[in-house]
Amino acid sequence: EFTKSPEEGRWSISEVGEHLYLTQWNIARAIPVILSGRGNALFTGYTTEPNYRMIKVTLMKPTGVKHPPAVAPLSKYSFEELLPLLNKSEAKLEETISKNTKENLMKYKMEHPYFGDLHLFDFIWVMGMHENSHLAALKKRTKAF
Repeated sequence: EFTKSPEEGRWSISEVGEHLYLTQWNIARAIPVILSGRGNALFTGYTTEPNYRMIKVTLMKPTGVKHPPAVAPLSKYSFEELLPLLNKSEAKLEETISKNTKENLMKYKMEHPYFGDLHLFDFIWVMGMHENSHLAALKKRTKAF
């Protein structure tokens, strides 16, 4: 059941896990590059504050946002293969974040593919909401098993 797609066009649990791994891993790798000042990463402030409610509502829809190709699942990992990848990406992200203060993360931006420029701190919040939406969908779906 872990690698079986529930229906045409929907992801298996394995594919959702791989998507979360790729999302965490890519963000954890990008943050140090941005904090190093490479490129035009210094953030001078929002012209408007992000619409947190709209972001949350969008992310909580099962098909609210289409994923960028960089975080599309490519394989159907077994649970035994996927768990170490998720642990690795979570550890990398935690290490990256723990080396910074909220104030430092608020000085820099990263462009979100759908929500535009966000402070790194807000980007991490969006990522948490993103993961929560997938976990809520998985919990709902696995009750059927």
